[in-house]
Amino acid sequence: MHPANFDYHRASSIDEAESLWRENSEASFLAGGHSLIPAMKLRLSDPGTLVDISDIDDLKGITRDGDTIRIGSLTTHAEVEKSDVVKDGCSALSEAAGMIGDPQVRNRGTIGGNVAHADPASDYPGILMALGATIVTSNRSIAVDDFFTGLFETALNENPMVLVLLAESELLVQQTMLFGLLQQKKFCRGLIWGMMQLLHQLQKFLMVKKCSVTCRLLLIIAPIFVV
Repeated sequence: MHPANFDYHRASSIDEAESLWRENSEASFLAGGHSLIPAMKLRLSDPGTLVDISDIDDLKGITRDGDTIRIGSLTTHAEVEKSDVVKDGCSALSEAAGMIGDPQVRNRGTIGGNVAHADPASDYPGILMALGATIVTSNRSIAVDDFFTGLFETALNENPMVLVLLAESELLVQQTMLFGLLQQKKFCRGLIWGMMQLLHQLQKFLMVKKCSVTCRLLLIIAPIFVV
């Protein structure tokens, strides 16, 4: 199938992209296109206007400030996979990025587009939740726990452009994990949407409650069924 007709604009800055989006009520941002374009071809998505943000350099790159890793939303999966900063600080995120699709997808698809798409089959949401990540837009920062609101649904609402993802280093997260029994990779890899949220809520509950032997066993055994 072919997508419906649409207008196309290429933005050269964040301000220009958001201005174009505000001027077109049915506009969608286009980054790598590996989620949006297939949906358009199947007529599951029908934006009247595409605002191409792929040339905005301010949305690219990976840096680290202390225990916080900053990933620009236009950073590709291949760049996340190969980044020494990510490998050293969030190895689970690097590993997951390296297993996405094929080389063509990894070299074009972006972490920001993937997260904004909120596909329940994606590995990123579970890892970002375990890392306690923050999604930053031009006017607010959204804790990852509040960002994913359902299947293919997020809290972006009135400002759908993801600028930056902030994640705490894996070492810092592991130091706060209950009993030290769950390593980041084991907790994150391959989680399906419902189980991901269930385990996340269980983990938070056990962190503030005195755990019985049964609770401890649940915390140990549950990841086995989703990893």
